[in-house]
Amino acid sequence: MRLPAGSRCCLLIACREGCDTIAPSIAMSFVENRTGSKTKRLVSLLQKGMLLLITVGILVTIFDLLTFKGLRSEHLQIANESHRWKRLSDTCSGKEPLLELVTQAVGNVSMAQAYIQDNCRALPTWKGVSNLYGPTPVILGLEHCEDFRSNLNQAKPLGGLKIAGFFNSGTNAMARTLMENLNDGKYGSRATLESTIRAQGVVTQVPWGKHRWILADELARLSQPDILPVVVVRDPYRWMQSMCKSTYTLVWDRGLANHCPNLVPSNNKEMEMNGNRSSFSVQLTQSVTSTHHSLASLWSSWYGSYFRSSSPRLIVRMEDLVFHGPELVRRLSDCVGIDRVQPFVFLTEAAKDHGRSTDLLTAIVKYGSSEGRYMSSTLGSRAGQGPTLRGEKIRGMVNETSSLLRPADISGSGPERQTTGHDPIKPTKKRNLTLDDFQQSSQSGFPPATVLLALSTIILLACGLRYYPTSQQQRQVSVAFLGNSMFYFNDFPRFLVELSDNGIRQDSCLHGGASIPSLVQQGNGMFPQFQTPAAIYAQSSDGSPIFDYGACSAKMLLTGTSIYTPEQYERFNETDGMVKNPCREDLVFTSYIEKYYATNKPNWDYILINDNTRNPARGSTRQASLQTLQHFYIPWLHKTGATPVFLWTHAYSVESTPKRNMTGLDDVANFTSLTGAGYRAYAEFLQAHLPPTQKPRIAPSGLAFLTVYEENLEMWKKLFHNADHLHASPHGTFLQGCVVYHTLFGKMPDRDVVIRRDMGSLWATARMMQHSWEPPNPMLHERDATYLYDVAERVMNGHVPETYIEYNRGEVADTGDDS
Repeated sequence: MRLPAGSRCCLLIACREGCDTIAPSIAMSFVENRTGSKTKRLVSLLQKGMLLLITVGILVTIFDLLTFKGLRSEHLQIANESHRWKRLSDTCSGKEPLLELVTQAVGNVSMAQAYIQDNCRALPTWKGVSNLYGPTPVILGLEHCEDFRSNLNQAKPLGGLKIAGFFNSGTNAMARTLMENLNDGKYGSRATLESTIRAQGVVTQVPWGKHRWILADELARLSQPDILPVVVVRDPYRWMQSMCKSTYTLVWDRGLANHCPNLVPSNNKEMEMNGNRSSFSVQLTQSVTSTHHSLASLWSSWYGSYFRSSSPRLIVRMEDLVFHGPELVRRLSDCVGIDRVQPFVFLTEAAKDHGRSTDLLTAIVKYGSSEGRYMSSTLGSRAGQGPTLRGEKIRGMVNETSSLLRPADISGSGPERQTTGHDPIKPTKKRNLTLDDFQQSSQSGFPPATVLLALSTIILLACGLRYYPTSQQQRQVSVAFLGNSMFYFNDFPRFLVELSDNGIRQDSCLHGGASIPSLVQQGNGMFPQFQTPAAIYAQSSDGSPIFDYGACSAKMLLTGTSIYTPEQYERFNETDGMVKNPCREDLVFTSYIEKYYATNKPNWDYILINDNTRNPARGSTRQASLQTLQHFYIPWLHKTGATPVFLWTHAYSVESTPKRNMTGLDDVANFTSLTGAGYRAYAEFLQAHLPPTQKPRIAPSGLAFLTVYEENLEMWKKLFHNADHLHASPHGTFLQGCVVYHTLFGKMPDRDVVIRRDMGSLWATARMMQHSWEPPNPMLHERDATYLYDVAERVMNGHVPETYIEYNRGEVADTGDDS
């Protein structure tokens, strides 16, 4: 816990030493008298008094807790199975609607009674909840329902409702609740959100990605007549605190994350550290990086697009899902005209299995109280200053009697991408914690001795620490991808971002069928494959969408210099016949990307490279790649200072590729072994020409695939795309991703983050999974993911497949025409 400087000063007498900041006058007085015997005796008595105070606090706390629990057990009753509450203790008075809600959610009277007996004191009053959120749910946009309903195909899953909302806003809870309750619950599956029902064509989020910041005009172009977005809004003050705990893709510059969720500097030192700007800016990375003046500004800009949009959309509050769930879902189902489950199915467990999440009963206690919303740390410590969030309509989303939202004009332009400047926040009177707050805490369910013990413990901890650590923002690792369809199938760059829990920032230059030499010559080939809604990340001045194709060339990606285009461009056709350079085909993108790299020079930690799969195994193509590495990559790597990482790609069977020349590569184990020998040759060559800090690495995905081939042939078949048996399926991409992650970070990704009920959510931002004319692959189950995770971990810990051959004398495959 971080104490204000003034508070630490006041603790000096009790601390003697260890308080890092003291008022000069108090410090001088203490130093002058420190050697006196009277002072020493006084300090000794104070120390003994502190220990006595803490001991008494502990004993009284235990007594209070036992007494309160006994009173609750004695006075609280549940009348009968009809959930009617006949007799309530004073502790539960005024909470009857919440008691009924808990009973319905638990679904078992005995279990509900046990919970209420232990927790009734902690539950908020219904009056308090109504003061915060009103007596009924709030939904904006219901005026669109009639037109939408009249044109809707009733067979559309969930009535066309699709979820959108920023990180930490309750989108998973909303999606799972709709799955359980709409369409008579036929799409509901308590074990998963999307993965097991993807085959039925049900996707719960909007096509452009539920978390993506989308401009209002862009939303109008992307809107579809059979999709009605449901935008989930969360109380911005609690949301800001959650974003500090789970930051996802947010980054504070100048190491200011330890001030989160402060919005304004609190002293001259912080002001100077912040470049004399009036607010702590924050960067949001979603394909590209946008800079916002503060967390409040980001909240306003993100949701402002949906508020300003004239396109049909519904805007709901996350808190209404907690306190008015049945009524909220009833209104949504009536809006689109589809059936719902009776009685209402509550989502009682945590809605997401990654990051931080809250179950329903905890949410009732947490969100039913205003405590925690108004803490001064949210606003900054400067007296008389704090943020206002823009939004005339936003004001209607939260009851004015208890909200800190202030009326303003939401139509005011939000921060542009890559902007800087002063925060458009206005001074307002903030609320600091006072002794009255501790009094209120006691009256609302915390025994007085608990507060006494807490204060004593704070003093003790403050005296024992020289500084007060706070959570540090983990810097994102930047990774550039240079390769072919082994990267763009299942959008491996964006997948790796999700696998790393947004610990990676990426960009790429990809070209189907490319080799190391051809990628340098021909550059990007992702037009039009990446012309998908999920790939849109900005819009031009005339309203045209700007797609995230990646950099136009390898040179641009690594050095940021002007676009490299060969004098004579050739279409490179391997599997799709559609590969074109977007910088030749999309002039809007070309103009944007030139301006972007003119002001944003690349800064890469790692450069992930793969060759055409067969090329490292063959003599002539291996040599051509080595020459390209020598003449192009070595100078680029010296300039960037980045570490090169080669993806040792997987082998595929001869039977799966009858049209390809597989001479000398007709055995999976030998194919894998020769490919590895080629990548080792690449790495050793670069190592001889780079400083030790840039020692190349190899991500042995091929060894992981070969391990599965030896252990589980049926699982090995699942690793491949079902349309060509060559590219990776989601199973294969997951295995490859675990190997690459370990190669970059020296450890496996967090198992609790990457193995989840909804494995499909790892691809929530994918620009494409496979070619548009090909059928989708089955999504892997968490059981398969667990096995593949373990395979990757074993390989990265030194496991070598039995059939692997260690080639180390320059061996190559038998000669073919290398096609």
